Amino acid sequence: MTPITSGSRDRRQRPGIVTGAIAGAFGPDVVGDAYLISGQQNMISGQKKQTAVQEWTRWKQWALDHKDFNDFVDRSIEKANIHNERVEELLFTEEVQREIIAVLNQPKKKSKKRRVLVVANFLGGLFVIAAIILIISVIIYGMFL
Repeated sequence: MTPITSGSRDRRQRPGIVTGAIAGAFGPDVVGDAYLISGQQNMISGQKKQTAVQEWTRWKQWALDHKDFNDFVDRSIEKANIHNERVEELLFTEEVQREIIAVLNQPKKKSKKRRVLVVANFLGGLFVIAAIILIISVIIYGMFL
């Protein structure tokens, strides 16, 4: 079970958008029916959300009230601390230090995609400049005809 969030703003605006589209397409007399239908859908959606929130709260409270919860938390923290200590020990070994230095000293490779994008952008820029020069020359030439 995952917690339910309050949702995004887009969901709240959806009925208004639908109502506006219907008003524009069919006129204001049809809007009243569309508004009522979208309001009912929002109410049902809100009830489902509230039910999910209550269920999540019930499960969360059950877990927190469980007699073994504190032992579970202590075991989890201890496992994480042991793992972190092991990582720290490995981090300072000579072998890992050599690997880190080797990775940091490797020259950065430019990808082929990056080079293609740079060339494409350069050629696109040249095309725009050429088009501007052509337009200006046509305007100037047109003045002297």
